[in-house]
Amino acid sequence: MGYPFRSHGDIETIVPFYQRFGADAVARLEGMFGLAIWDETRRRLVLARDRAGEKPMFWTVVDGELRFASEIQALLEFPDQPRRLHRKALSLYHALGYVPAPYTMFDGIHKLPPASLLIAEGERIEIRPFWSAAEAASRHSTLSLRDATTLRDTLLRA
Repeated sequence: MGYPFRSHGDIETIVPFYQRFGADAVARLEGMFGLAIWDETRRRLVLARDRAGEKPMFWTVVDGELRFASEIQALLEFPDQPRRLHRKALSLYHALGYVPAPYTMFDGIHKLPPASLLIAEGERIEIRPFWSAAEAASRHSTLSLRDATTLRDTLLRA
């Protein structure tokens, strides 16, 4: 593809990957990540969170401005950020012991769900999953019977 890499870090590979596959490139990534890509040509912002949701990604819109951060505290640095309790999130916390995505304890601040993309173009914001654990688990295995037996024996020994 001829991309002029400037480092040996794996993070730099995301740019040419995005150039080739667009926002769907994140479906091909593995590991922990929370990332933001600004596509100047399309005037599009892409936010993504890893499959297991290990890296957080929070976002909000205040007066038409989309803001995002890996910690809620960063969003609360804005003096015009509302600080109202999200009552449904509080109920979920009492029921579950944690606040599941897309909720946070702050009304108007959202947590991007695991394995999800947020695509913002102009005034439009789309959130969609890029991977499903249920779909991945339902795929047929390509292991041979011999490989499956070896895997089973190894797991039992472990």
